[in-house]
Amino acid sequence: MDFQKKITKLQKEINKRLEIFFEKKIKETRSISLLMSQMTKEISDQMTKEINNFVLRGGKRIRPILAYYGYFAAGGKGKKAILDAAISIEIIHNYLLIHDDIIDKDEFRRGKPTIHQKYKKIYQRTSKEAEHLGISAGIVAGDLCSSFGYEILTKSKFPDSLKVKALDKLNRIITEVGGGEVLDVFWGIKHKLSRDEIFKILEYKTARYTIEGPLHLGAILAGADKKILKKLSDYAIPLGIAFQIQDDILGMFGDEKKLGKPIGSDLREGKQTLLIFKARRSANRRQRKIIDRALGNLNLTKNQLEKVREIVIKTGSLNFARNLAKKLVSQSKIAIKKSNFPSEVKGFLTELADFIIEREK
Repeated sequence: MDFQKKITKLQKEINKRLEIFFEKKIKETRSISLLMSQMTKEISDQMTKEINNFVLRGGKRIRPILAYYGYFAAGGKGKKAILDAAISIEIIHNYLLIHDDIIDKDEFRRGKPTIHQKYKKIYQRTSKEAEHLGISAGIVAGDLCSSFGYEILTKSKFPDSLKVKALDKLNRIITEVGGGEVLDVFWGIKHKLSRDEIFKILEYKTARYTIEGPLHLGAILAGADKKILKKLSDYAIPLGIAFQIQDDILGMFGDEKKLGKPIGSDLREGKQTLLIFKARRSANRRQRKIIDRALGNLNLTKNQLEKVREIVIKTGSLNFARNLAKKLVSQSKIAIKKSNFPSEVKGFLTELADFIIEREK
């Protein structure tokens, strides 16, 4: 079976488990909401359905897939239990996305309105506080999503001793991505970030969260020791940084329809990506002024965005980022080649590394 078929097959299995979980959760919510007033009942039912729609509307399912392969890398046996448990990290991911959309003031996710925007529109019919209520509903929806993720892992069919370790790892994943988010959102307000600071954000906001964390989570459920976790980290960290670099490239040069969100959103939000860092460093005074006027400009025009994109290309920033991503992917592939993981695991993780920088969304 080729790589794309493996990915598609696992995505379908993961989606089926997500559908079953949410069907059950919606029924539970209905039974609880019988004790509530009619208005509160409608809000409660609606929120669980909105979370269900948000989670199932799309996504690469890369994190549960990595948890699955991390499990088999560490010698795990049988796929049902790990697939059942792996959806926990996908739901946790969506909890973080819901909150991240609020932080970044994003209006669209996967081509449709974000949860807080959806609720803002619902409340616009009845309240002058629609924006605040929309944000509040988004925060609560994210919190509920988080509890769902923990519930799945807690009830999974693994020994309690391994589940405790996995839950501890899940907490650390959230702590690390939270730290990365703090750096990303607040660090750049005070000063122009250095190369080391940008890479620190890339490591904690993406590499440890998107690649290393899920691999470790699956491996821990198989009883992995520190040596196995270290081998997975050697693969995961460079690949995770490459993943985010590719994300930043797509965020400025990608296809808006494929991405499901506006091009240039990082620029509007004032995100000091590696692309912007390198472009500013190599730009002349006039070019630097154009970048600085665009960075953090919520009213950024298409013309301003196009000028910044031209500067990113002319300064060599785009080629620099692409070449660095390829170099990091090469490091990951070398690390996995040196491991003694099962051949199927090594083959999949090697192909995944190539997929990371070739993807278009």
